Amino acid sequence: MARFAECGEVEADLLVCADGSHSETRRRLMPDVEPRYAGYVAWRGTLEEEHAPPGLVRFFDQSLTFCETRSGGHILCYFIPGHGAATELGRRRLNWVWYVNVLEGPELDRLLTDRTGELHGASVPPGMVPADLTAEVRADAAGELHPRFVELVQATPDPFIQIILDVVVPRMAFGRTCLLGDAAFVLRPHAAAATAKAAADATYLAAALAADRGRRPRETLGRAARRLPSPHARPARRGRALRRDRPTAAAQVKTYRSLDADCRTYRDTAIG
Repeated sequence: MARFAECGEVEADLLVCADGSHSETRRRLMPDVEPRYAGYVAWRGTLEEEHAPPGLVRFFDQSLTFCETRSGGHILCYFIPGHGAATELGRRRLNWVWYVNVLEGPELDRLLTDRTGELHGASVPPGMVPADLTAEVRADAAGELHPRFVELVQATPDPFIQIILDVVVPRMAFGRTCLLGDAAFVLRPHAAAATAKAAADATYLAAALAADRGRRPRETLGRAARRLPSPHARPARRGRALRRDRPTAAAQVKTYRSLDADCRTYRDTAIG
Protein backbone atom coordinates (compact mmCIF):
# COMPACT_ATOMS: atom_id res chain seq x y z
CA MET A 1 0.00 0.00 0.00
CA ALA A 2 1.39 3.41 -1.04
CA ARG A 3 -0.06 6.76 -0.01
CA PHE A 4 0.15 9.76 -2.33
CA ALA A 5 -0.69 13.36 -1.54
CA GLU A 6 -2.74 13.83 -4.72
CA CYS A 7 -4.38 10.44 -5.31
CA GLY A 8 -4.62 8.87 -1.87
CA GLU A 9 -3.90 5.21 -1.22
CA VAL A 10 -2.89 2.86 -4.03
CA GLU A 11 -2.51 -0.90 -3.63
CA ALA A 12 -0.15 -2.69 -6.02
CA ASP A 13 2.13 -5.70 -6.29
CA LEU A 14 5.11 -3.53 -7.24
CA LEU A 15 5.99 0.14 -6.66
CA VAL A 16 8.37 1.60 -9.27
CA CYS A 17 9.78 4.99 -8.21
CA ALA A 18 11.19 7.03 -11.09
CA ASP A 19 10.80 10.49 -9.60
CA GLY A 20 14.03 12.07 -10.76
CA SER A 21 17.33 13.23 -9.33
CA HIS A 22 15.60 14.95 -6.38
CA SER A 23 13.56 11.83 -5.64
CA GLU A 24 11.34 12.16 -2.59
CA THR A 25 11.08 8.36 -2.49
CA ARG A 26 14.87 7.98 -2.34
CA ARG A 27 15.01 10.51 0.47
CA ARG A 28 12.48 8.48 2.46
CA LEU A 29 14.10 5.11 1.74
CA MET A 30 17.71 6.28 2.20
CA PRO A 31 17.82 9.61 4.06
CA ASP A 32 21.63 9.47 4.26
CA VAL A 33 22.07 9.53 0.45
CA GLU A 34 22.51 13.13 -0.68
CA PRO A 35 23.08 14.45 -4.23
CA ARG A 36 26.58 15.95 -4.63
CA TYR A 37 27.38 19.00 -6.73
CA ALA A 38 29.41 17.85 -9.75
CA GLY A 39 31.31 21.12 -10.19
CA TYR A 40 29.43 22.51 -13.17
CA VAL A 41 26.06 23.92 -14.18
CA ALA A 42 23.83 23.66 -17.21
CA TRP A 43 22.52 26.72 -18.94
CA ARG A 44 19.44 25.60 -20.84
CA GLY A 45 16.88 26.97 -23.22
CA THR A 46 14.22 26.15 -25.79
CA LEU A 47 13.34 27.99 -28.97
CA GLU A 48 10.09 27.44 -30.85
CA GLU A 49 10.86 26.18 -34.35
CA GLU A 50 8.43 28.66 -35.88
CA HIS A 51 10.46 31.51 -34.37
CA ALA A 52 13.85 30.14 -35.46
CA PRO A 53 15.55 31.29 -38.68
CA PRO A 54 15.24 28.64 -41.44
CA GLY A 55 19.01 28.28 -41.67
CA LEU A 56 19.23 27.48 -37.97
CA VAL A 57 16.52 24.83 -38.29
CA ARG A 58 18.29 23.19 -41.24
CA PHE A 59 21.60 23.16 -39.38
CA PHE A 60 20.27 21.33 -36.31
CA ASP A 61 17.57 19.20 -37.94
CA GLN A 62 17.84 15.38 -37.86
CA SER A 63 20.85 15.47 -35.55
CA LEU A 64 22.14 15.64 -32.00
CA THR A 65 24.82 18.31 -32.28
CA PHE A 66 27.74 18.91 -29.87
CA CYS A 67 30.13 21.84 -29.75
CA GLU A 68 33.28 22.06 -27.65
CA THR A 69 33.65 25.46 -26.00
CA ARG A 70 36.72 27.66 -26.03
CA SER A 71 37.35 27.56 -22.26
CA GLY A 72 36.19 24.00 -21.53
CA GLY A 73 32.85 22.26 -21.36
CA HIS A 74 30.47 21.79 -24.25
CA ILE A 75 27.02 22.63 -25.57
CA LEU A 76 24.56 20.35 -27.31
CA CYS A 77 21.29 20.78 -29.19
CA TYR A 78 18.48 18.55 -30.38
CA PHE A 79 14.81 18.88 -31.30
CA ILE A 80 12.04 18.06 -28.82
CA PRO A 81 8.24 18.02 -29.27
CA GLY A 82 6.48 21.34 -29.19
CA HIS A 83 3.20 22.39 -27.56
CA GLY A 84 0.80 19.49 -27.22
CA ALA A 85 3.61 17.00 -27.93
CA ALA A 86 3.67 18.16 -31.56
CA THR A 87 6.41 16.64 -33.72
CA GLU A 88 5.39 18.08 -37.10
CA LEU A 89 7.84 20.31 -38.97
CA GLY A 90 7.40 23.88 -37.85
CA ARG A 91 5.85 22.96 -34.48
CA ARG A 92 8.84 21.46 -32.69
CA ARG A 93 11.28 23.11 -30.29
CA LEU A 94 15.04 23.44 -30.40
CA ASN A 95 16.40 22.38 -27.02
CA TRP A 96 19.96 23.26 -26.00
CA VAL A 97 22.09 22.57 -22.93
CA TRP A 98 25.40 24.34 -22.24
CA TYR A 99 27.64 22.81 -19.54
CA VAL A 100 29.84 25.38 -17.77
CA ASN A 101 32.35 24.81 -14.94
CA VAL A 102 31.51 26.88 -11.85
CA LEU A 103 33.20 26.61 -8.46
CA GLU A 104 30.97 26.10 -5.47
CA GLY A 105 30.70 29.29 -3.45
CA PRO A 106 29.88 32.95 -4.20
CA GLU A 107 29.85 32.57 -8.00
CA LEU A 108 27.48 29.61 -7.90
CA ASP A 109 25.25 31.45 -5.44
CA ARG A 110 25.16 34.43 -7.82
CA LEU A 111 23.97 32.21 -10.67
CA LEU A 112 21.29 30.61 -8.49
CA THR A 113 19.81 33.90 -7.29
CA ASP A 114 16.65 34.83 -9.18
CA ARG A 115 15.41 38.25 -10.23
CA THR A 116 13.59 38.73 -6.90
CA GLY A 117 16.78 38.09 -4.92
CA GLU A 118 15.83 34.59 -3.77
CA LEU A 119 18.66 32.03 -3.67
CA HIS A 120 17.61 28.66 -5.12
CA GLY A 121 19.12 25.33 -4.17
CA ALA A 122 19.22 23.58 -7.55
CA SER A 123 17.83 25.68 -10.41
CA VAL A 124 16.37 28.99 -11.50
CA PRO A 125 13.35 28.43 -13.78
CA PRO A 126 12.61 30.14 -17.12
CA GLY A 127 11.52 33.73 -16.69
CA MET A 128 13.21 34.11 -13.29
CA VAL A 129 16.85 34.52 -14.37
CA PRO A 130 17.96 38.14 -13.82
CA ALA A 131 18.28 40.22 -16.98
CA ASP A 132 21.97 40.90 -16.37
CA LEU A 133 22.72 37.15 -16.21
CA THR A 134 20.74 36.52 -19.39
CA ALA A 135 22.76 39.24 -21.13
CA GLU A 136 25.96 37.75 -19.70
CA VAL A 137 25.34 34.24 -21.03
CA ARG A 138 24.47 35.63 -24.47
CA ALA A 139 27.67 37.67 -24.51
CA ASP A 140 29.72 34.69 -23.34
CA ALA A 141 28.27 32.59 -26.15
CA ALA A 142 29.77 34.92 -28.75
CA GLY A 143 33.27 34.23 -27.47
CA GLU A 144 32.85 30.52 -26.71
CA LEU A 145 30.67 28.78 -29.28
CA HIS A 146 30.25 27.85 -32.93
CA PRO A 147 28.41 30.68 -34.75
CA ARG A 148 25.21 28.61 -35.14
CA PHE A 149 25.14 27.94 -31.41
CA VAL A 150 25.75 31.63 -30.76
CA GLU A 151 22.73 32.41 -32.93
CA LEU A 152 20.65 29.81 -31.08
CA VAL A 153 21.55 31.01 -27.57
CA GLN A 154 21.02 34.65 -28.44
CA ALA A 155 17.62 33.92 -30.03
CA THR A 156 16.33 32.04 -26.96
CA PRO A 157 13.97 34.30 -24.99
CA ASP A 158 14.24 32.83 -21.48
CA PRO A 159 17.35 30.75 -20.79
CA PHE A 160 17.47 29.13 -17.37
CA ILE A 161 20.04 27.39 -15.21
CA GLN A 162 20.38 24.25 -13.12
CA ILE A 163 23.24 22.71 -11.18
CA ILE A 164 24.52 19.26 -12.14
CA LEU A 165 24.49 16.63 -9.43
CA ASP A 166 25.99 13.20 -8.89
CA VAL A 167 23.75 10.66 -7.18
CA VAL A 168 24.69 7.06 -6.35
CA VAL A 169 22.61 4.69 -4.21
CA PRO A 170 23.95 1.50 -2.59
CA ARG A 171 20.84 -0.44 -3.63
CA MET A 172 17.85 -0.14 -5.96
CA ALA A 173 15.45 -2.74 -4.54
CA PHE A 174 13.57 -2.47 -1.24
CA GLY A 175 11.18 -5.37 -0.88
CA ARG A 176 8.45 -4.68 -3.45
CA THR A 177 9.71 -1.13 -4.15
CA CYS A 178 12.50 -0.12 -6.55
CA LEU A 179 14.21 3.05 -7.77
CA LEU A 180 14.75 3.66 -11.50
CA GLY A 181 16.49 6.24 -13.65
CA ASP A 182 17.80 9.43 -12.04
CA ALA A 183 16.10 8.49 -8.79
CA ALA A 184 18.79 5.81 -8.41
CA PHE A 185 21.84 7.10 -10.30
CA VAL A 186 22.92 10.38 -11.85
CA LEU A 187 26.31 9.55 -13.34
CA ARG A 188 28.69 11.35 -15.66
CA PRO A 189 28.79 12.15 -18.46
CA HIS A 190 25.60 14.15 -17.98
CA ALA A 191 24.78 14.48 -21.67
CA ALA A 192 21.01 14.32 -22.22
CA ALA A 193 20.97 10.70 -21.04
CA ALA A 194 18.34 10.77 -18.29
CA THR A 195 15.41 9.60 -20.41
CA ALA A 196 17.43 6.88 -22.15
CA LYS A 197 18.77 5.70 -18.80
CA ALA A 198 15.29 5.47 -17.28
CA ALA A 199 14.03 3.63 -20.39
CA ALA A 200 16.93 1.17 -20.20
CA ASP A 201 16.25 0.55 -16.50
CA ALA A 202 12.54 0.03 -17.21
CA THR A 203 13.34 -2.37 -20.06
CA TYR A 204 15.66 -4.36 -17.80
CA LEU A 205 12.99 -4.51 -15.09
CA ALA A 206 10.31 -5.60 -17.58
CA ALA A 207 12.57 -8.39 -18.86
CA ALA A 208 13.29 -9.54 -15.30
CA LEU A 209 9.58 -9.62 -14.45
CA ALA A 210 8.80 -11.55 -17.64
CA ALA A 211 11.59 -14.06 -17.00
CA ASP A 212 10.45 -14.60 -13.42
CA ARG A 213 6.76 -14.83 -14.20
CA GLY A 214 4.99 -16.47 -11.30
CA ARG A 215 7.52 -15.39 -8.69
CA ARG A 216 6.74 -12.80 -6.07
CA PRO A 217 7.83 -9.24 -7.04
CA ARG A 218 10.03 -9.05 -3.93
CA GLU A 219 12.06 -12.05 -5.16
CA THR A 220 12.27 -10.73 -8.72
CA LEU A 221 13.53 -7.31 -7.64
CA GLY A 222 16.16 -8.87 -5.43
CA ARG A 223 17.37 -11.18 -8.21
CA ALA A 224 17.41 -8.38 -10.80
CA ALA A 225 19.35 -6.05 -8.49
CA ARG A 226 21.97 -8.73 -7.74
CA ARG A 227 22.53 -9.36 -11.46
CA LEU A 228 23.28 -5.69 -12.14
CA PRO A 229 26.98 -4.72 -12.30
CA SER A 230 28.37 -2.04 -10.01
CA PRO A 231 26.83 1.46 -10.47
CA HIS A 232 29.86 2.87 -12.27
CA ALA A 233 29.96 -0.07 -14.68
CA ARG A 234 26.30 0.24 -15.62
CA PRO A 235 26.66 3.14 -18.10
CA ALA A 236 29.21 1.23 -20.18
CA ARG A 237 27.05 -1.87 -20.22
CA ARG A 238 24.02 0.21 -21.11
CA GLY A 239 25.90 1.94 -23.90
CA ARG A 240 26.87 -1.36 -25.46
CA ALA A 241 23.26 -2.53 -25.31
CA LEU A 242 21.95 0.65 -26.89
CA ARG A 243 24.51 0.49 -29.70
CA ARG A 244 23.49 -3.08 -30.42
CA ASP A 245 19.76 -2.32 -30.44
CA ARG A 246 19.63 1.15 -32.00
CA PRO A 247 17.70 1.64 -35.26
CA THR A 248 19.58 2.18 -38.49
CA ALA A 249 20.06 5.79 -39.59
CA ALA A 250 17.97 7.12 -36.70
CA ALA A 251 19.91 10.37 -36.42
CA GLN A 252 23.27 11.99 -36.93
CA VAL A 253 25.84 13.00 -34.38
CA LYS A 254 27.71 16.14 -35.37
CA THR A 255 30.54 17.57 -33.31
CA TYR A 256 32.23 20.92 -33.93
CA ARG A 257 35.29 22.63 -32.50
CA SER A 258 34.46 26.25 -31.69
CA LEU A 259 38.08 27.27 -32.39
CA ASP A 260 37.86 26.25 -36.06
CA ALA A 261 37.02 29.34 -38.07
CA ASP A 262 35.84 27.21 -40.98
CA CYS A 263 33.49 25.21 -38.66
CA ARG A 264 35.38 22.01 -39.41
CA THR A 265 33.41 18.84 -38.68
CA TYR A 266 35.61 16.23 -37.12
CA ARG A 267 32.83 13.69 -36.74
CA ASP A 268 29.63 13.48 -38.74
CA THR A 269 28.38 9.90 -38.83
CA ALA A 270 24.97 8.32 -39.22
CA ILE A 271 23.84 6.18 -36.34
CA GLY A 272 23.30 2.63 -37.48
